[in-house]
Order: sequence, then C-alpha cells, then structure tokens
Amino acid sequence: MAKKKYESRFCRPAIRPLIEHYGIGGVHPECEAVDEISPRDFDLLVESISRRGLLRPILIDDDGMLIDGRSRLSACHLLGIEIPDDQIEITDKSLGSIIERNTAARNLTKSQYAMKSVQVLAEERDEAKQRRRDGGEKGRANRAKLFELNALPGNSHRRRHPKALEIAAKKTGVARSDLVAAEQLTKLAPEIAADVNSGVCSLDEGCRNAGVRKRAKRRSMKKRTASFGSYTKGPIVFWAVDSLIRDEPTGVREVQCGEVMVFSHPQVSFQVVAYPRRTKWVVRATDGSKFLRVPSRESARTISSLWIQNGRDAASQLLKQKSFWRQEKERCDKQKKPLICIS
Repeated sequence: MAKKKYESRFCRPAIRPLIEHYGIGGVHPECEAVDEISPRDFDLLVESISRRGLLRPILIDDDGMLIDGRSRLSACHLLGIEIPDDQIEITDKSLGSIIERNTAARNLTKSQYAMKSVQVLAEERDEAKQRRRDGGEKGRANRAKLFELNALPGNSHRRRHPKALEIAAKKTGVARSDLVAAEQLTKLAPEIAADVNSGVCSLDEGCRNAGVRKRAKRRSMKKRTASFGSYTKGPIVFWAVDSLIRDEPTGVREVQCGEVMVFSHPQVSFQVVAYPRRTKWVVRATDGSKFLRVPSRESARTISSLWIQNGRDAASQLLKQKSFWRQEKERCDKQKKPLICIS
C-alpha cells in the first residue's frame, strides 16, 4: 500500500514580493540553488514562530542579497508578524558554510530527524500541562456552580484530547517509539544524543550504548474479512452473475458461489450456508443456531438440504448414524482421500 502523501496546512507564499517588502536586494543565486524545506517542516516552522516568535535572524550579505531565511520570511508573512530591522542582519560568515549547513539540514537521516523532533514533543508536553491546568480550573468552577444550584453533575462524555506524544508524532511524521527513545536519550545521555544528532551513530546504536530500552513499534493489524460465522441474522445474497443456482424437486434452492453453498426454501424463514474451513466443512444457519462440521462437500450438501427441510435436529441425528459415516468412507475410498473424523 502506497504511503499517503503529506498535505501541507499552510500555503507557502512567493518569495519575490516579500523581498521587495522588506527592502532586500534579492535572493543570492547560491541560496536559491538550495532546495526549500519540506511542507511538513514548513508547517512546524510556522507553528514554532507563532508560539515563540522569530528566534533566528534573517541573514543578508554586504550587497543586501538574502543568503539565509527564505522560509522564516514566508512564515512571518503568513502569521502577519512584522520583522524588525534588528532581525535582518548583515553576516560576516562565509556563504559556503551557510549553504553547507542548510543543505545538511535538508538531508537529515531518520535518526537525526527524530532527535530534532524532541523539541516539538517538549513543546506539546508544555501545552498539555497548560490544558490540564485550564481544565482543572474550569472543572472546579463548574462543580462550584452545580453545588450552588444543588444539582448533580451529569455523565457528560467528552472526546479525549490527543496526547502530546500523538500530536508530536503526527506533526513530525516520526514514530512514537523513536520519539520517546530520542527524548530519553537526550535526558539520560546528552553526549550520545549529540553523536546521534551529528550523524556519528544511529538512534538504535545510541540507545544500546546508553542502555535506553526502545519501545516496540505498534504493528498495524491487517483488516480481516468477515467469516461466514458472523452471519447469524438476515439473508445471504450473491450476485447472480457469479452464482450457480440449482432447484431440487423438494423446493430447496441451492446457490453456489465459489466454494460457498447457500440453501433456502420458500417456506423457511432462514437459510443454511456451507463453506470450507481448513480441512472440514462447516454447515450453519442464519437463525443463530449452533453449527455442524462435516468431512466433505457432498456430506455438507446432504446435511444442508436435510437441515433446511426438517430442521437442525434431523441433520444432527444423521451425523450420529454409522451408515452415514460408512457411506462417507466408501466415497473417500473411491476418490482415494483420507476420511477426516469429526468429533
């Protein structure tokens, strides 16, 4: 299954009008040659600036050409934040070092990106604490109001707010187990965390060296198709184009679709279905009664026809007769198949 493409929540504006608005001469060709950050990283940048403001200044060279800060300019424009003059600096750093740093930041390994995402998790945990404080104050105020009105609080079912770990994992695209491991590694072994952050070792190697136990990733359960055992009520319908229909003189209609056989009668309100399961055949009715197990397709057809005409008790009594199993044994001997005894 193809991985779902990330859809950005913020539309990145064009850089040219922003350059003219802030009085910058233009974008340096070396800076323009560096790829822009991914849509997910741009969303995280916008949220970070909205919470903490612009922390890193916009860098220009002596000629007034932009060499670092395209994404920060776009994020501030989206948020309606005016950048002061002191946040646009003329840098004396070499252009090569700035370009190399930006290029490395866009080619982070999976472990490095997990370490970078720890800051997002920390911010979400702080917001979760603030939500709990606000919720506690609101709850106490509501209880006091109900106490004054001499009313009992009702059972209001509110939807649980996502946990900080869930929000951070969804924003960054990093697995929860990797986020927790990176957070613990940062707290318990800062030196090893710095090695992982710089790309010296991977996150798994850093966790093993620091003795941090990494949680197992949650495996997605494959969606299973419903078995015929779940049909306890209601009729079973097959497309006529895929089915073979056979009417017996007794009024029993057999509909066969693949390996499944469905038996019905105009005077009976339920249906009987027979289908293979591993080495046996299962016969059951849609009225919810207990199923029966038989060894072959022929016996399943016989039991199903008897069940739909005379009821389950008659079909169960037939299974207890020795003559029935003798006939099954003779049929299996002719076909050179082993007889599977049903206990």
